[in-house]
Amino acid sequence: MAIARRVGRIINSDDVVDREEEVTKVEKILSLIPSDLLATASYHCKTFPRALMHLEQHIRIQRKSLSKKELRPLYDQIQKVYAKLGNSDGVEGVSTLFEVSTLEQQIRVHEAAGDWSAAQTCYELSVLEDPNNLDYQHGLVLCLKNLGHFGEPILLNICPN
Repeated sequence: MAIARRVGRIINSDDVVDREEEVTKVEKILSLIPSDLLATASYHCKTFPRALMHLEQHIRIQRKSLSKKELRPLYDQIQKVYAKLGNSDGVEGVSTLFEVSTLEQQIRVHEAAGDWSAAQTCYELSVLEDPNNLDYQHGLVLCLKNLGHFGEPILLNICPN
């Protein structure tokens, strides 16, 4: 269409446009971008299905050359994507790839399954380890909310009469 505009005419629906060459050029350029970079960019743009697709592709490639220990950060990353997608089966499935789970990984599994009591316990342990981490504190409050501990807002009378 851009070519037609350059020569001063408008494309009709009857015109046959061969885009195969153009598509091939775009695919060639996209293939030069590493899949892990595309996965990271997609994750930060909150397009989690696309992030999952690129991350799975990256893991398939890396499995051939990396050890289980070296793959662990990639599995952790894909578990985060599954959690963002709300896919509890994916979160649980990836957790089987870890020999030892961290508290954060356990939290993801419990939250995805809706097991707020277990997630609360993990958050409490995390807050004990790192009391200044606002993510842990926020997670703990969300667990308490989901368990019904914050049903009614509590109004404090700060100003004396």
